[in-house]
Amino acid sequence: MDISACFRVMLFIAGLPVIECIIFCLTIGHDPLNLKFAVLNEELNGAMSCPTFGGNGLDNLGCRFLKQMEERKIELVSPD
Repeated sequence: MDISACFRVMLFIAGLPVIECIIFCLTIGHDPLNLKFAVLNEELNGAMSCPTFGGNGLDNLGCRFLKQMEERKIELVSPD
């Protein structure tokens, strides 16, 4: 094998993983947009809206989760 062939093979071996990582990060590395997300919140006992909450207690965790989802621009749909 001559030097240019060895150089091309080494460039391919070293460059392919770098190119794969770049392509992966460009395609998969972003936050998802326009997702429809259905959540069945059974801690409300049939109520349609979450109560207002304050403090750091462990009550209404489902409502807190839904509030975080709304802030991240995820579309919440009914599970029906």
